[in-house]
Amino acid sequence: MNLSIPYPNSQFSNYKNKYKLYESQNFYISLLWRYLNYLFNEYETIRLIHFIVTQILHYQTLMNTMDEIINKNDYQNEFNPLMQSVFRLT
Repeated sequence: MNLSIPYPNSQFSNYKNKYKLYESQNFYISLLWRYLNYLFNEYETIRLIHFIVTQILHYQTLMNTMDEIINKNDYQNEFNPLMQSVFRLT
């Protein structure tokens, strides 16, 4: 799973049935909401959802910054295959 900011030519920009994608996302966020509400009170659930979304956005910003640095400097060949995969160099 890759949580990075999607590139314009990513597989999701050409997704044919965007409504199904939206439905799936909605289903899983609702499931997460219900589960967290089961474990915690509503205030704590809101705080946790906020925390999760914030962490994903921070991760995307970090990955975008790292992508820019890697692409600006010619470091691509210095990474092992796993790291190349993480940075979408292969």
